[in-house]
This record gives sequence, structure tokens and C-alpha cells, in this order.
Amino acid sequence: MSWKKTKALIGLLLVLAFVGRVEAVPIAQAEERLGNYTGPSSGTAQDDNVKASLDLLHSKVGGSVDNIGTGNVFYVDSNVASEGAGTSWIGAKDTLDEAVDLCTDNNGDVIYVAQGHNENWNSTDSANLDVIGITVIGLGTGTNRPRFDYDTADAELVIGAANVKIYNLTFQPGLTAVVHAIEVEADADGSIIDSCEFLSGESETDDEFIDAIQLATAADDMIISNNVATEVTAGANTWLDASTGIVDNLVVIGNRVWGIYAEGGLYSNKACTQCYIADNEVTNLSTGIAAITFSGNATGTLVNNYASSDTPGTIIDPGYMQQTGNVETDEGANEDADQAPAWFGAAAGTGAYPINVEDDSLIAKILTMDNTGVATIADFSNATMSLEALNVDLDAILADTGTDGVVLAADAITAAKIAADAITNAEIANDAIGATEIADAAIDAATFAAGAIAAAGIADNALDAATFAVAIKPPQVVLKANADLTGYDDAVWFTVTGDVLVRIVGVVGSTGITSSSGTTAFTLGTTEDPDAIIASTVVDNGDFAATDVWVDNNPEDDAQVMTATEWIVLGGGADITLFRDVDDIAAGTLTLYCYWVPLSTDGAVVAGP
Repeated sequence: MSWKKTKALIGLLLVLAFVGRVEAVPIAQAEERLGNYTGPSSGTAQDDNVKASLDLLHSKVGGSVDNIGTGNVFYVDSNVASEGAGTSWIGAKDTLDEAVDLCTDNNGDVIYVAQGHNENWNSTDSANLDVIGITVIGLGTGTNRPRFDYDTADAELVIGAANVKIYNLTFQPGLTAVVHAIEVEADADGSIIDSCEFLSGESETDDEFIDAIQLATAADDMIISNNVATEVTAGANTWLDASTGIVDNLVVIGNRVWGIYAEGGLYSNKACTQCYIADNEVTNLSTGIAAITFSGNATGTLVNNYASSDTPGTIIDPGYMQQTGNVETDEGANEDADQAPAWFGAAAGTGAYPINVEDDSLIAKILTMDNTGVATIADFSNATMSLEALNVDLDAILADTGTDGVVLAADAITAAKIAADAITNAEIANDAIGATEIADAAIDAATFAAGAIAAAGIADNALDAATFAVAIKPPQVVLKANADLTGYDDAVWFTVTGDVLVRIVGVVGSTGITSSSGTTAFTLGTTEDPDAIIASTVVDNGDFAATDVWVDNNPEDDAQVMTATEWIVLGGGADITLFRDVDDIAAGTLTLYCYWVPLSTDGAVVAGP
């Protein structure tokens, strides 16, 4: 043999040593499994048909494992013609447990279970998913999904390793009192049970799972999502049982559970921590038993769950978990009736109060008084505090009788019953009641009974027109100052628009007002009535001293009573002018303060030019 041929033979032997045994699959077998090609014989139609066939073939040989794992792929099919190594559908394993034995820890291995697969389990731990990080995926939909039948009471699927995921499998009890469908052991942290169905028993009157899923103590970080469970036999305790011991970070989301459960559909009596229970629909047909129970000081969140049982107010027991968006309904109510949150219901009997309302909650605070520091919902009584009861009391008051038919005593409500200053000006906002707030003719003469307000009941001058206007619309203030009155001549100090009420007071500044003659006089008024506001006041070089207050014809001192200053009505925009009769003002400073109230809609006063 030549050296060239010898080298080629050595190379081939080395390749075979690394690759191992190579098996060829006969074409006849593949055609029998996939079907013979029967599409168009030529042209574009044939191209499209071939492409579709190749896509189908790709999915059958493992194309769907994208983004699931990077490990090996194994196959399980109870209908396989001849069991093989489990690495293809043709050579699939016929039980799930055999495929698990092929997997490697933390390798991301995936097991596909064929549509139509069926196993009858009749031994303890019938299948144990005890390889870390494996994923088991059932194929098919509806009744074609893989089904596992439990034919002995201790048959069960065990999740015995961390980070295991099972998807789209179905489980059915085949006799009375099957202990578990799935037992999750303490080492199964981070595992997922997703989109599986727990079927009612083969005999719906006798067969059931006692606790369909049971979590061991410290089986933490579990996710149980999108599953469906139906249990019509009375022997079941729970669908999800977390009462063995404390588990942390349990997530239960999107499951639909319906059945007869002696302890509840979701149940734990341990202080599980940081649970997240959301978007589940749980109906429990057992009399007097909650649908969801997390007692034992469990913490976490219960959000947007729909729970139904026959005892409103006890359908959800949250432990110490926070709640929001949950709805409780009475499963015995008319199925056609719209269901409402349970706090719309009420305890039975006289004095009933809303049920399922937490003490010191917003609803409790609205309905009751918290005299003791806590608003207690049981303090509410529909017999005396409901809107209907309050309306009866109001009708009785309007009819001048008590609820017992007794006429109210004379002077039952007197001035003495109302504390002094119970309503003060400070409680009424500026402009709170204006002309626009009172409808035209809102109060007419006919509204007042004859003699309803007698003259004797009103003190002399208790209410005059000016006081009434000011009371309805408090005055505004505008000021004008002149820092040097030397040589002063008549001038407008305030420009008026429309009709107004005015009241003016003057204050002399740091320099007193003097005149050369000592007889010159000031008046304050309008062009038509120069002394309408303050009458003639002589600048006699004694009055109008520094800081004197001017409210009448005798200005003196730095404090004056304003009763001397009357409210004056100015009509038609009459401006306010300070007049002097002789041109001999020698010195002085003066500030005028004008209090004003509009009478007409355009009434206004501003400081003059």
C-alpha cells in the first residue's frame, strides 16, 4: 500500500474514533413516518409545496427548540413502533422517566412528549424530574395533549431538581384518593409548571387528586402559571397545597381552578413570604370553605383574582398579604346576574353593615366615625345611618315632628344652641355670594310668610342699604399720595367708572399741612358737589398736623373713629376731587385711602392721574 493511501486510512480511522458509531436511517422508514410526497409534479406550485414540506420536516426534527435550551433534545412517544435511543421521533423512548435518565444536569436538555402520548402510572414516583434545568414540553392541543393516568394512590410526578419546567401536559386520576399529581420537592427551587391541565377523574363520582400539587418546605421561587384544574369529586383537599412548610417567592398567576375542595383551591396555612398571587380564577364548591386561603401570616400581594365560594366575606383569606383588584362572588348566586365585589354585600339582620370592608379603610372612614382612633365598620348600622334612614329623619324635621311622631319642642333650636362666632367672616370667602349667585326673583315677597320677620325683631338701623351692599361684596381699597402740597391746586385724586359706594379717609404724612393765610379750606367731593364726601375743613396751621387723621372737618390726632365717614353713592362715573378755596397752601404731605364697592357691573375706582 502506498504511503498516500496509508495516510488517508489513518485519517478515516481517527474521524471514526471521535464521532463514534454512525447510524443511517433507511429512507423507507422516513417515508413511512412522514408520508410519501404527493404534491404537484412541477412548476411554482411544486416549489411552494416542497418548501412547506421542508418546514414541516424541520419542525418535526427539532426546529421548535429555538430559545428553549442549548442542550440535547430527547423524544417520548408511547405510540413509537420500536423504542430506540430517544434522540429522534423514530427512535423515541416510550416513557417520560426513561427520557429523563438521558439528560444531564445544567445542560439545558429538552424533552418533547408526542401528541397522543399516554402513560398509565401504577408505582410510587412514577417519573422523577431529578435533572437540574431540564424542560419537558408536551405537543398537541385539546385531547391530543400527552396524558398521564394515575392508577395507584401513590403514583405521582416528582419534580426533584431545580429549574425544571413542564409545559402542556395533562394529568388524570384513575381511582379514589390519589395523593398527588405533582410533588415538588425541596430541591426544586426555581421550577415552573405552565399550561398544564389537571383533569377530573376517569370516574367523576369517585376519582380525585387529594392535593393535586404539593410544595415541600423550602421549595422556593416556584412559578405555577396558566394551568387549568377541574375537580368534581368531594374527596379533594386542594389543587395547590403549600401547607407542608414555608416557601418563599411563590408565584401563582393566570390559573383557572374549579372544583370541590375541602380546604380551598389555593391553600397555605404557613407564613410563606413574598408571594405573588395574581389573575387567577378560583371557584370552590365546598360549603363554607374559602376559595383562596393564605393564612398563617403569609406576606406578598394578592392582585386581580376572581374568587367564588358560597360565603361572601370569607372567600379570600389573604393572611398578611396586600390586596388590590380582587373580586369575590357567591357561587350560589344566579349565574345570569352581574356579580359585584363582596363589599357591596351586607351582613344579615337589623343594623347590617357592609361585609369584607377592612376597619379603618377608606370605606370604613366614610361610613363611620373613628372616635376611638379606628373607624370600625361594625359601628355602621343601616337601620339608622343609611341614606334611607337619614331621609326619614329629614322628612320628619321638615314636617316638624320627630321620628316617633312627637312634635319638636318650642325653641328646640335657639340662638343659645349655636356657639358664638360659629360662622364668622373668615369662613366666607371674598365674593362667595355675588349678584350672579342669586337667581332673578329667587326670593320674592310670597316666599316670606306674613310677619315672618317683624320690625321689632330688627334693631334700629340694623340693616341699611350701604351695609347690605358691603356685606354682600366686601370693599376694595385704593390709595393716592401727594408728597408735597406746596402751591396745590384742585385735582382729581380718584377716577370713577359706573356707579359705586365710596368711603374715604385721609392721613397726613411726616410734614403737616399749612397755608399762608391760615384760613384756606379743603373739601372732598365731586364737581357737582365739592363737599359731598368730607365737608369744608380749614387749614388753620394747627389741624392737619403730621400723622393727623382726616375723616371730617376736624382733623386731629393719629387715631379717629370711622363712623364719622359715611358711605357715599357716586353715580355715573363722578370722579373724586380734592378742592382748595385759596391758592396759598404752603407745605404738607397727604395720603387718601378710598374704600369702594361696585354697584353697577362696570363700577370701579382707580387712583387719579
